[in-house]
Amino acid sequence: MSIKALVLSHDPNRAFAENMTKAYDELWPEHPFQFYIPFQTNRIPWSDGLSFVPSAAGIKQSVGSLLELVGDEEMVYWAIDDKIPIKANQSRLRRLLTIFETLSESGQEEIDGLCFTRAEPFKKGIAPRMLAHGGNFFVRRLSYRGIWQHQLIRGRVLKNFWRQIIRASSPRDLDRYAWEPLPVDSTLLAVRVSALYQAEQARNGIPTAVATREALLRGILLPRAAEHLEHSDKDIFGITDFRQTMIDFVRHWRSGFGH
Repeated sequence: MSIKALVLSHDPNRAFAENMTKAYDELWPEHPFQFYIPFQTNRIPWSDGLSFVPSAAGIKQSVGSLLELVGDEEMVYWAIDDKIPIKANQSRLRRLLTIFETLSESGQEEIDGLCFTRAEPFKKGIAPRMLAHGGNFFVRRLSYRGIWQHQLIRGRVLKNFWRQIIRASSPRDLDRYAWEPLPVDSTLLAVRVSALYQAEQARNGIPTAVATREALLRGILLPRAAEHLEHSDKDIFGITDFRQTMIDFVRHWRSGFGH
């Protein structure tokens, strides 16, 4: 199985994209992703498994060049360069991919996306009833919240989100669009317990300490890398504290577990 991984990036952020793709290769060597990376002038690859897509500068232009490669019903991996995997449970990821593929092809239930990380945005805006498949529990998302996390997603869902965008200069400017409800016929899931932890690579254009550390271990120098010297837990996604776990359990127990 091979899946297109769409990397929202541009030439000035090449180092972030390199750091991210190499992290996948190291943490999840069996991953099925072929990374598609927009570029303006520099298309020199840093490893195998990369395809460079010509694009004008700008977020909408970069996304547009990527979405032209995707069919409406095609499942892709949305992987912006601002996030990076820092820990992966490979055996669980393999099982989740198998479950996802089975559900998508069975025709019993149309699944339009799956995030392997239980990130902060998925603590709210989710359906009250938890879903269970193959011994794993999932929550159903009701809005586009969490769209900036790396995730499997169907082409038409990603295209629908970007059709809402009128004017934006950075992913942060787009946060308000992420509160928009999903179409009623779209089913986006997230795991209840993370199989993949992600970290933020930059805040306000400055690399985070965790991204800088990861990059230096790979011999990559991120721009302005010396400005964030302290690590913050806010940079890490996928770690759910005990209190939130209990809240989830009670909430879903009251509504009933579903299949």
